[in-house]
Amino acid sequence: MKVVFIGPLPPPRGGVSVHLSRLSAVMEQQGIDFEIYNEAKGAAHSPHVHPLNRYRRFLFKIPFLKGDILHFHTIDPRLRSLLGLYKRLGQKIILTVHGVNLEDQIRHAGPLRRRILLRSLKSIDLIICVNEDTTRFLRERGFRHDRVVTIPAYIHPPERAEEARAIPAGVYSFL
Repeated sequence: MKVVFIGPLPPPRGGVSVHLSRLSAVMEQQGIDFEIYNEAKGAAHSPHVHPLNRYRRFLFKIPFLKGDILHFHTIDPRLRSLLGLYKRLGQKIILTVHGVNLEDQIRHAGPLRRRILLRSLKSIDLIICVNEDTTRFLRERGFRHDRVVTIPAYIHPPERAEEARAIPAGVYSFL
């Protein structure tokens, strides 16, 4: 099985980028084949990592990515609106929602954008929410209960020297 992730990697170090970095380390330890298309502006960290470069051009490459699962960690509402299309083109699609950004996108979108976004997301294979409130919000809007689940985002950090060096000394003294 091969999983293709689309999302940010550090730097900058933030919730989603750290989660994806740790998730890829777990995948590597378990021998699961994966690739990451990095949304952040950073250098490739390993042979598994590819920079997105131009986002609009990348949108046209997604249907041709080679993988059993395309797992998105993006917050971009335009890309989220296209996930249903990628599903119709035969891709298995998972979206992980970090925080309340999807709720905000749905609430603040105009009627047409809201309808496109909801229809797209209702058609994908699975939405993983990192908190129960987002899961409840989506289910209240007609999402199937078996396609919206809550899985907390925390993944214990692996013991990697390069990550330890990246943490400022002031943070260690605070801890």
